[in-house]
Amino acid sequence: MLSASPQPCVYYLRFGDRIKIGTTSDLKTRLTGVPHDEVLALEPGSYDVERARQRQFGALWIRREWYRPGEALLAHIAAVRERYADFQVAAR
Repeated sequence: MLSASPQPCVYYLRFGDRIKIGTTSDLKTRLTGVPHDEVLALEPGSYDVERARQRQFGALWIRREWYRPGEALLAHIAAVRERYADFQVAAR
């Protein structure tokens, strides 16, 4: 069961063959309004981190906050899950 994020986070969601990069300070509520199949990772941060990630993976951009699951983005998501393993658990 998900709880409200203890702090703002950047989330990475998979929906079909797309990945959404977004931010929230209330993960549980946010997830009720966003179609998704899986929460891939959570990264501490807010709008500044979200914008940096959206620029970083701009070559994979589809539209709005949705991206293709390219190698660089998937590697970043794996690194976030590992680096912030405790945050993954605490925010859910």
